[in-house]
Amino acid sequence: MEPKPHKTKMLATQGASQQSVSLPKNFAGLSGTDKLRILTETEDLPAVFKALRNDEVFHLVRDIGIEDAFELLPFATKEQRQTFVDLAIWRDAALEPAKFDQVMGLALAESWDFAVQFVNELGPETIALRIFSKATVYTQEEAENVSIPDDVFFNSPDGVFLVVCNTPDDVAPLRQLMELLYASGVEEAHSLIQAGRRDTIASIADQAEHFREARLEDVGFPRSLDRFSLFEPIVLAELKQTLIERIEKQLGKISARTAEGTALGLQVLKSDSKLFFWKALAIAEESADISGYIQEMTLLVNRVFAAVETDPMDSEAWKDASDRTLSFMSLGLQELSQNNLETAADLLIVAWPAELFKAGVQVVRPAHIKARSIIGKILGSSQLSLFGEEIAASLTALAAFLPMIGQFVGSGFQVRNFQTTQDADWAKQLTARADFMVRFAMDKLGYAPGTDQATAGLVKATFENILATAWARNIIDGAVSLEPLDSEDVKRLLVAAFDGQQLRPKLKELEPVKLGLTDEADAVYLEYWMQNALQAVELALSSLNPSEPIETRFIGNSLLVK
Repeated sequence: MEPKPHKTKMLATQGASQQSVSLPKNFAGLSGTDKLRILTETEDLPAVFKALRNDEVFHLVRDIGIEDAFELLPFATKEQRQTFVDLAIWRDAALEPAKFDQVMGLALAESWDFAVQFVNELGPETIALRIFSKATVYTQEEAENVSIPDDVFFNSPDGVFLVVCNTPDDVAPLRQLMELLYASGVEEAHSLIQAGRRDTIASIADQAEHFREARLEDVGFPRSLDRFSLFEPIVLAELKQTLIERIEKQLGKISARTAEGTALGLQVLKSDSKLFFWKALAIAEESADISGYIQEMTLLVNRVFAAVETDPMDSEAWKDASDRTLSFMSLGLQELSQNNLETAADLLIVAWPAELFKAGVQVVRPAHIKARSIIGKILGSSQLSLFGEEIAASLTALAAFLPMIGQFVGSGFQVRNFQTTQDADWAKQLTARADFMVRFAMDKLGYAPGTDQATAGLVKATFENILATAWARNIIDGAVSLEPLDSEDVKRLLVAAFDGQQLRPKLKELEPVKLGLTDEADAVYLEYWMQNALQAVELALSSLNPSEPIETRFIGNSLLVK
């Protein structure tokens, strides 16, 4: 019997994590409203929060909704509130003043004392960045020599400084922040303001981001210079050998050793339950404790999120990051185990999630690099229409970061995460065919992407009609050329190549030997493209009569015509 997917096994493990912090077993799967109700009814909420990893409080608030769940933050630890702020008010390594002001407004709504405490926990660099990114601070003496509009300034609470805001809208939130800053200590406020006055805004921003990164590093987020280390090339055979050696040395399960506190696994709850990874994990759990996997997987999701997303408050972005993380982990595990679930279960127990993720990235890397190379050869993504709609969209998905797979499913085109190694094989084959067509068109047919060549006629050039035109010219002129056909050329082609409404079978090729193709795979790729190109020609021209006038504007785009 096939092991049940993660909705039984993994939810049981998540349930154990939730029970360890006095929450119901099904807590992670509840609605935001139910989560908030349960938390507010909990007798010892500080104890529950203290048991959670620092970033889990952020995910709870984000999942429930910041305005509804902010009332929970007074019960969190200082470090958890710092992590919340480090994620909630920043976007792509930049402080967002509007979000900063929203959070401060919510803190004030709790109480004045809590808001003062909250400001103290923000860190002086973050406060200075909020002030000096939107205002200039003068001493009263300095301000006497400055022309200042009436609606953009205010005095500090002690009257020592004059704060001149960039816009009138900045006055109220900055005055509020300044009052809270002074309430936490006049001497500390003076020290922060004077330091900000002496510094540059770029330097203040660098300092704020430096300390923010250091704090977030404890919960899996990489420093900016290390954001893309997950995607560096690895040798799959070497990784597999390393994992086998761990098994032989009986090193045991992977346990969470990089962050303190329990992870609820909110980020991975809704991932695809059909993945190979979940099936292997279900087997592994029969003989091993895999509780550390939730911890490590959620840390990995944080790391992937930092590389591919920008807005931590976007729940859909977290779902995408989680889906991509689990997708590549599953792909890597399937490749390392050669699609054997028993082997996969053994490897999984000793493998770090990041190792499986890197393996998955490596599986897709050849197709990803080839897709980007193809786009470079044709001088940019604007030229992808040369391949036709479907292949162009597929190459766009493969060239993206992170790469995805794009295929027509039913009546529509679908872009999704890789699910199996078969998807990776399909992508390799697609890019190999596309790369051949680019090389063939340029090297053998003389096509130059990005020029007006072969586009001076009535239709836009595609690789299929370029190939069909070269084929047609070879038949009617005896030489390969990309010169668009006029009506007389089309008549000659009908006479030479058609037998009634069908192409003569012997003429359905461009002789590979004549064109210098020696690679067997290239000959197969040429046959693929020729078949598609000539099917279009046959469909477009089969109803035409060479003895009657032909209007090239009305024969479609299967050939380059003029």
